[in-house]
Amino acid sequence: HLYDYLEIETATDLRDALSRAYKYACAHNTKNVLFSPASKSFDSFKNYVERGQVFDEAVRDLKE
Repeated sequence: HLYDYLEIETATDLRDALSRAYKYACAHNTKNVLFSPASKSFDSFKNYVERGQVFDEAVRDLKE
């Protein structure tokens, strides 16, 4: 089964998901992470523009 090979984690929000992905990538010397939301985020953001802004800010924060 495919799930026998996957590590699955649940994040509390977008920033948490990005932080976890960043830490995993650094620990495994990975240079790329695919960000692909599984569903719409009506409960977290007003729209896709706000989600994009939060994503951009969170990525910038990771680099600091």
